[in-house]
Amino acid sequence: MFKKILLIYHSIINYFNLIWYILQFSFMVENDLIIVYISSNILNEVEEKITFDDKTFSKHRDRLHLQESGKGQYLIAFLNKFPVGHVFIRWEGAEDSYVKTNIKNCPNIEDLFVNPKFRSLGIGSKLIDKCIKLAKEKGFFQIGLGVEVTNVMAAGLYSRFNFEEANINPYKDIWFGEDKKGSKTGPFSAKVKYYILGFH
Repeated sequence: MFKKILLIYHSIINYFNLIWYILQFSFMVENDLIIVYISSNILNEVEEKITFDDKTFSKHRDRLHLQESGKGQYLIAFLNKFPVGHVFIRWEGAEDSYVKTNIKNCPNIEDLFVNPKFRSLGIGSKLIDKCIKLAKEKGFFQIGLGVEVTNVMAAGLYSRFNFEEANINPYKDIWFGEDKKGSKTGPFSAKVKYYILGFH
């Protein structure tokens, strides 16, 4: 009987220790996470530390150029001065012609990514929050994004922000890339549903 009580006691202690650790780590993320715009000063670091697909290595540099031309903002999340995630917001809306024809005046969120080692810490949510804030500041009344139909986890995340499926059919998204050597890659494709968040 005593051994059983002791076992329960240690289980409870371990449980509360785990909760304490999670709360402490969450506090650290909240205080040590910063989100900045891409710049030439951090480009090399971003390319080195959060490029998880060499076939699209050029995307960071491409988005820096788009940002410099006023066509979008490329947000980089740093945790303890280490780049852990990114998201791009394209002011002109989705590149896909089908979406562009059917949905007007709707900035497009693209390529939300968080390093797998740092997921489930709210970093993705912080990046989405920032995109929404920027769109509001620019006077838009909605923002949209495409989600691969098989990506249930991403759809669940966006639904928590009250994104709703747009009144258009799923479509085939096609894109190309460029690897580290400068060679063209692709085409790549995915079947995508489009979601919209409206705001005032």
